[in-house]
Formats: sequence, C-alpha cells, structure tokens
Amino acid sequence: MKLKYFLINNEKEEFGQNFAQTLLNHLDHKHDEETFRFQNKIFTYTIEEVQKNQIYFLEIVQEDKDALDTLTQKIDSYHRPPHFKKILVYDELSEHYCDLLYPRFNKFERLLREFVWRLMMSMFGKDWIESVPTQIQDEIKGRVGRASKLDEIILYELTYDQWEQFLFSPYSDLTEKQMLAEIRFLLDSEKHGCSDEELFSSPAVLIEVNRLIQQNEPKSLWKRYFENKFDICDLEEDLKILQPNRNIVAHSKILDLNKNQTRKEEYDCIRQICDKQIHQLECVLNQTVQVEIDDVEWVEMNKHLERFYEKTPLKTAIMQHQQKMKDAVSSVYKSPAVPAVLEKVSGFGKSRRLGSSFRKIQVLSSMSDEEFVRLLEQEAQQRNQQNQRNLKPGPKALEAPQEDQNENKKE
Repeated sequence: MKLKYFLINNEKEEFGQNFAQTLLNHLDHKHDEETFRFQNKIFTYTIEEVQKNQIYFLEIVQEDKDALDTLTQKIDSYHRPPHFKKILVYDELSEHYCDLLYPRFNKFERLLREFVWRLMMSMFGKDWIESVPTQIQDEIKGRVGRASKLDEIILYELTYDQWEQFLFSPYSDLTEKQMLAEIRFLLDSEKHGCSDEELFSSPAVLIEVNRLIQQNEPKSLWKRYFENKFDICDLEEDLKILQPNRNIVAHSKILDLNKNQTRKEEYDCIRQICDKQIHQLECVLNQTVQVEIDDVEWVEMNKHLERFYEKTPLKTAIMQHQQKMKDAVSSVYKSPAVPAVLEKVSGFGKSRRLGSSFRKIQVLSSMSDEEFVRLLEQEAQQRNQQNQRNLKPGPKALEAPQEDQNENKKE
C-alpha cells in the first residue's frame, strides 16, 4: 500500500532533498536513501524533485495496513513551519477501507429507502407522492426531467439531507404567539373569576402551564409518531454520523474525519453503525410495516404536516382527512358530558374552561378506552333526552294520562 505526498516550500530559501527528509527524521528512526524503520517495520520511500527547491514528491510503501495507518497519524502530527505544506495526493489506505464500506452503505440506503417507501404507502396510500414537499419535487423534476414518473423514482433521488429533514426536523405544536396566548389564558385571573393571588397560588395552574410547555417541546415527526412503533434504535443519531462518512466513501476522499483515530478505528466505528442499522431494518422489513395511529393522533399529525409543508399538495389531502374527522370529533367537543369527564380526567375545575380545540384534543387523547366510551354513551343519552324535551305533545296526548288516572280511581 502507498501514501503519496507533495511537499511544498512557499518561501524562496533552499531546503532541497534534506529538508524533505526532515519529515522522515520526525519518525525518530534511522533511514537510508530508500528505506526507513518504524515500529519494527521496514518502509520503502522515494523522494523526487518536481521544482527545484520548491516542490518535492514523496512516496511511502508498506503492505502492513496497521503499520501504515500508524505512520499516517505520525506524519499528520508533524509540527511543520508555516511556509511548509504537505499535501496527501494518494491515500491507498483510505481507498482500502472505503472499498469495504461502500457495499454496507449501499445495503443500508436500499433498506432505508424500502422502509420509508412502505411507511409512506401505509400512511398516505396511493397518493403518497403528495406528501413530498413541492420544492423537493420541483428540484428532482429539474434534475431528471421525468415529471410523469416522479412517483416511481423520487425516493431514488432524495439526498441524505432531504431524508433527514423529512423524518427528523423538530417542530412545535404551537407557534410562539399561540403558546403565549395559551399561557396568558391560563394566567388570566379575571377570566377564571378569581384574584391573581388565588390563581398564582393554585398548583393546578402551575401544573397546566408546565404541561403546556412540555407538550410543545419541539419534536420530529419520527419521535412523535413512529419511534415507539418500530424496533429501530438511534436512526436519527446514526444518520448524522453516517452522512458525512457516506460522502467520503462515495467521493473517494480521505477517511479521517476524526483526527484522533486511525483509518482502521474510523472504519470500525462506521462499519458497526452500518451493520446495526442494516440488521434492524432487515428485521422490521421481514414483518409487515403497518402504522396504526388513532384518530386523535391523525388530527394532530395532519395539523403538524400542514404547517411543515405549507403550500404543498399535501395540504389538500390534510384538509380532506380533517373534514372526514370533523363530524365524529365535533359531536364529542359539543357534548354536555364533556366538562364532567374532563374534570375527572385532567383536574379542570367547574370554573375552568378549555381555551382551544388543541387542548381538548390533548385531554381527549389522554383518556383510556373505557373513559372515552363512557363519554360517548353520556353524550348519546343527553342527546336523546334533549330530543325528548323538544317533542311537543298534542291535545290527545295530554288527555290520555287523565283518563288513565280516572279509571284507576274507579277500580
């Protein structure tokens, strides 16, 4: 294996071949005109003058990968004068480890693509392409020029950055203005019919403010809805590590992102991450990838996606879905039984009221199945009672009870 360097002197003073050899002297081992010894290994080298007193070409040869790897670190640690430049022209050691990593990156990306594709189909069905931001669609159309078959090729054209943005970009439930409005409502003593002292001394108020802040902590789409549904650990963190190294491997660069590690140590770290994610994805894909999200989660998730992909075709799909959910959820919101159940479930007092549909959704989503069923049953009963009261009985209906009473008296 070979390492090839250009040694450049940016000043006009002569340094010649002797100065080039100072780099070898840095190794603290004797050497002759063709070889030197380092860590009990014999290295072969040649020095060629490219431009007199200015540029020299150094080539080092050693078949022991570990020895050459350690030598590379030693050379990199050489404290050079400011006018002396060292350029690594060819790194066969990085080439060797990149060749070993390339098939792993290939396998990982293909599995990740399949996983996300099946996830999108499960979430959005045949119209899944509408969930891809218009900006990304336009970029890919301009690059490949095949707009008619975009849904067939788009996942092959997405970059690591675009994958990461779609799955792992954090966002909050509420904007800053909405958050402040909710907090102002919680801390508005006049609306709650009590004094400031009573309001601020109430543990329930502080609990609600804290809960509001925690619920609106920025989280990614993956963490909100998918992280606990699949046995895939550290995907976001590993993607951040793999992305720059993937670019190094794909573009045949030097495998030295971590200056404190040898090429072999860096290779081992990347290999372990790739192998872990490959194993996890294979295990998940061997099962049916089916996302099961309850209706409340759908309302919330679609709201977040609408904000995240503003002015995209996804917005239409979101509004269509929300319209389907409207009748089912709105009847629960308007039910007279809601306040009593909310008071029991989340500690809202009778003088308290919910400030927005968002908070109603949060409370409803915290209910157990039994509580939610009871809520619907109470709502149905009260609706029937209301319908009974709205019925106006005719004259005959009013006379019938009187006749029955007279007959009872005669008996």
